[in-house]
Amino acid sequence: MKKIGNIYIFIILLFSCFVSFAQLKFSATGPSTVGVNEGFTINFRINASNPAHFERPQVSGARIVAGPYTSHSSNTSWINGKVTSSSSTTFSFTLQATSTGIVKVSPAKVVVNGTTYTSNALTISVTNNPSMAQRGYGGNSQSRSYNYPPNRQQTQSRQNNAHGSTPQSTNIQIDDKTMFVRAIPNKTNIVKGEEVVITYKLYTLLPVSEYQIEKIPSTSGFWVEEPDKQDAPKLTIETYNGSQYQVANLKKVIVYPQRSGKLTIKPMSLSVVAHIAHRQRRQFSTGDPFFDRFLNDPFFSSIQTSYQSVTKKLYTNALTFNVKDLPKKPDNYCGGVGKFSISSSISTKQTKAFDAFYLTYTLTGSGNLTLINNLPLDLPDEFQVFDPEITDNIQRTGNGLTGSRTFRYLVVPRVEGNFKIPELNISYFDIAKGEYNTISAEGYDIHVAKGDVDPNFASQLDQREKYRNMNIHSGITTSNLENETHIFDSPLIYLVILFIVICLSACIILYARQKRLEADVVNMKRRKATRVAIKRLKKAKHYLDRQEMELFEDETAIALWNYLLDRFKMDKTKLSIQNCKDELLSIGVDASTVEKLGTILDRCQYLRFSQDKTATADETLYNDTIDVISTIESQMKTLKKMKPPQEPKSEHEIHIPTAIIFIVACFTLFVNNATASANNKSDVAILCSKADSCFKTSDYANAMLYYEKAQKLSPANKDITLNINITRARLVGDTYIMPDFIIWKWIKSFSGIMPIPIWAGLFIALFIVTCVFIFFYIFSENKKVLLFYLALCSLLLSLSAMFFGIVRQNIQNDTSHAILMKSNIHLREARSTAAKDVTIMYKGQKIKIIEDNGTAWIKIQTEDHKEGFIENKDYKRI
Repeated sequence: MKKIGNIYIFIILLFSCFVSFAQLKFSATGPSTVGVNEGFTINFRINASNPAHFERPQVSGARIVAGPYTSHSSNTSWINGKVTSSSSTTFSFTLQATSTGIVKVSPAKVVVNGTTYTSNALTISVTNNPSMAQRGYGGNSQSRSYNYPPNRQQTQSRQNNAHGSTPQSTNIQIDDKTMFVRAIPNKTNIVKGEEVVITYKLYTLLPVSEYQIEKIPSTSGFWVEEPDKQDAPKLTIETYNGSQYQVANLKKVIVYPQRSGKLTIKPMSLSVVAHIAHRQRRQFSTGDPFFDRFLNDPFFSSIQTSYQSVTKKLYTNALTFNVKDLPKKPDNYCGGVGKFSISSSISTKQTKAFDAFYLTYTLTGSGNLTLINNLPLDLPDEFQVFDPEITDNIQRTGNGLTGSRTFRYLVVPRVEGNFKIPELNISYFDIAKGEYNTISAEGYDIHVAKGDVDPNFASQLDQREKYRNMNIHSGITTSNLENETHIFDSPLIYLVILFIVICLSACIILYARQKRLEADVVNMKRRKATRVAIKRLKKAKHYLDRQEMELFEDETAIALWNYLLDRFKMDKTKLSIQNCKDELLSIGVDASTVEKLGTILDRCQYLRFSQDKTATADETLYNDTIDVISTIESQMKTLKKMKPPQEPKSEHEIHIPTAIIFIVACFTLFVNNATASANNKSDVAILCSKADSCFKTSDYANAMLYYEKAQKLSPANKDITLNINITRARLVGDTYIMPDFIIWKWIKSFSGIMPIPIWAGLFIALFIVTCVFIFFYIFSENKKVLLFYLALCSLLLSLSAMFFGIVRQNIQNDTSHAILMKSNIHLREARSTAAKDVTIMYKGQKIKIIEDNGTAWIKIQTEDHKEGFIENKDYKRI
């Protein structure tokens, strides 16, 4: 018995005294290579159960998606009679790298019992589609990579192993009937916009310590809402396909289909960590066979249970919905599907013009509340309404959306008077009834007093009020010259000016030469000899017809002798028939012609000085004289073609009237062509007729558009201006029209007096007059000062006509102005719907487009010179 007592004492000493403590170690583990956009986990582990003040690491090259998560584990073992106890704490982070490269994780720090421990650093490569061999994890076989994990739940696990080792993951496969996930909708046959609740449930026959969602399913065609608060999964027992499972509701989502037809929600993937139990008898070994047999006796030994962790990837089922389109929507449909009611309130019923008030509507019920963004208001045209301020009081529960959405409208009355805000009637689709239901909100009577505005603006409002009750003037007629033209853009007008300058230069040169030639009397007589001779022969023929033979004979002889003297520069002192023959023969005149000339001269001499009374002249002498002069001139022309001319012939004299007639003909042709080739845009009368039709149907924005187009073509038409003022008085809202600079206003007004072709014609006509004055100024010996000032004045008038014509053309062909076709357009400070408002513009307002680069936004200027950006739509160019 004493020996047995010693044995028990020995065993007690073994249990109480044989304890060792392990040295503390703080280390970091993680994968060596990951893929782009993959999620991955890094772990910081210290073998202590009570760490404090964990200092997280710095990460470059990736973003921290979640963490740190903290988990604890402990282990107790008895080896060779030695009791060993250990515990550890792990801090985990989930990271995601969005591009290839290197992810660097700096060391982390932790404090245990007042001592600071520092881990190692990690370097992780990020590549495209790394292989499994490349993904080796730095000493941590339980770490894993996964897609994006939006949720993760940690549980504390305690493992007991007789040999002091932690169970490792193996290739154990879990059957799909042992563990699976289902996506369960509350309905699949729905209408567009109807609310659907989808529940994701986990069914398992094994213990589960954690799960993580790897991939959120694609929900194309659906609007998705998540409940405000989702409780942690709780296990329940549920029978499915004849087996009892532990069931956990993982999450719920609320979806609203946005289009009709067959819509599919793809499967969701997740990873689940399950635990498989292993039962075995505890074994002891002391090295002594006696003690080993004694200690391992079934009476002393016990059964040990250990757990094997196994990760399984699960996929939910895909969901298919049959979505029907809504029946034909009524005009007042607000977009709601569900069950709703509505109420209203107003901030005041007494206000002033241009003082804002608030109109509030509250929509209460269950359904797609978040998809109702505006209400179909029907306020008086004299009110300017801004986009609503929306306030939600909505509860997103596992059963759907319930609560209220409040629309607070800022309203600005533009005109004084008594107005009625009508009752608001809106429709929504009632799921329970399967039809549209109409709900109503209270209307209000409001009195608007005269407001306080700028004096200049008030003057414009008074003008508008004056035109409010007037009727438009129909039947406006105009001339065809008021069609759009581009005369001053055409090179033809400048070619005409160049031609006139060339003609002026030619006239000056030729007239100066003519003056020099007139100074040479001999040469002038020579050039005029033929004409003088013909003139005298005509006079002789007159005498012949009257039978005054003596006068006829004298005139014929004088015409022929003077022709020879002037044409061939013969000396009077040596004038004889023989000398004339010799001279003509010397210059190359045909001998027969010379003989005929001599015969005629002899006959003339005989008739003039003979005493024979029976010898008389007749018509033969006249005809022979004409014939011989014509023959000599013809031969002289032939001789001149054979040699260079020494002096210009008389035919080259300048004919100023002929040039002026030619210029006028060119100008007439130019005006006709310019008018005929003008753009075939609508005539003013047609535009006014369209505007009248729009005005009579209360389409005031299009009426303004067509009247403005007509005024561009006929700016001096007072009826069009009156109609614009009358139409503007009918528009919603007012804008202060900034007046033009007075001089520019006069220029535009004066340029509208005449159409563009008339300005062009006046410019050319005055330029021709300027050229005429310059011509006379150069060659006149008297009144030079007067001619100079006349030329200068006509030139200035010509250039002024050109200037006013170009101004008229630019105004008429300007396409930078436009008319807004929609009310409540926000003028923003920048190209974004989130930018600050400059002002709110109304339908029918005139704007000027400053910059249009073809993008979704354009820069404009209002009539009161405010600049900003609006979306590139809802307007028409004038």
